[in-house]
Amino acid sequence: MLEKKEIEKIILDTIPKDKTEAIYIFGSYNTEFFDEDSDIDIGWFCKNVTEKERVLLEYELEEKIGRAVDLVIPNKNKILILNEILAGQWIGELSDEFCIWFDDNITDIQDQAEDLLKLM
Repeated sequence: MLEKKEIEKIILDTIPKDKTEAIYIFGSYNTEFFDEDSDIDIGWFCKNVTEKERVLLEYELEEKIGRAVDLVIPNKNKILILNEILAGQWIGELSDEFCIWFDDNITDIQDQAEDLLKLM
């Protein structure tokens, strides 16, 4: 089983930097429940990526890492998944554009997610 730092390096080396605003690893990866059977959940904030490109990249990451990968391109309007991703661990560099968006929206995202969870 690869160490977490090796996994993060593979992710950063594989995902194209020119299309990347931010990369987050979320889900069990950041918990004590992460083990050899866990998949890797990656939130990829990106520019101009087709579904075909996403699927091919997800497959490439699975091959290189040796375990299932769920590569999610979050819709900035899907509050619950966005809140879960942003609560994860970001790796690599964040674009200036993403940092501005994050600073402008994080409090609203967290508040809206809390409100939605109360309704469930």
